[in-house]
Amino acid sequence: MKFRRLLSLAAVAAALLIGSESRAATITLPNTVAGLVTALPNATFVVGDKTFVFGLVNPSGTANPSLINIGALSPTGVAQGSAVPPFGFELSGAGLSASGANAAGDLLLNFSVTAAGGPKILSVNLFGNGAVGSSGSAVISEKVYSDSGFTNLIGQGQVSAGSPSTLITLSNTTLSTVFISKDIAFTAGANAGSFANFSDIQQTFNQTVPEPTSVVMLGGGLLGVLGLSLRRMKKKA
Repeated sequence: MKFRRLLSLAAVAAALLIGSESRAATITLPNTVAGLVTALPNATFVVGDKTFVFGLVNPSGTANPSLINIGALSPTGVAQGSAVPPFGFELSGAGLSASGANAAGDLLLNFSVTAAGGPKILSVNLFGNGAVGSSGSAVISEKVYSDSGFTNLIGQGQVSAGSPSTLITLSNTTLSTVFISKDIAFTAGANAGSFANFSDIQQTFNQTVPEPTSVVMLGGGLLGVLGLSLRRMKKKA
């Protein structure tokens, strides 16, 4: 009977651990980039185990923050509550576009990302779905730093309408917090019918296994050991 009670308690503990991991996967986002601008300084939102803090949101030219939507990203086909990294965010909408001769826009985002629970951020996935016409250009340049002063560069990459995705591997893989400067630029060509835009930009982060997952795995292992012990006790009886 003692083992049965202990097994029941372990099951409850494991369920609580799993529940706590699910609750950590919260989403609190402003609706648009304009919402970030309004919320500054230090606009913060959480996606899964990642906390994003924006220190600079600087639109110029034809970039329209009120038409740039922000969404949460988790692994495809997995609910936020049970997802594991990578987590990130997505920019979409009609606010990152330029059309007409020599029209241009730019959006500069400086922010930090912190992985909760102590895992280290190893690399950055960057994707940008863009389109250009008549010699236009659409380019995202991204630099990753280890410090809040944006001086110690540990990784960089670029995507464009012609090359939409890249993996930025970091030279320092001991950090749970990194600082990112993202420059989204789009310029139409000289012709009247020229255009350039990004319709979808995605940013996720790869990391070491987070501690909450390890704890849940440990709880599962404990259940297995207790179950085996119970079966042995029954055989001896």
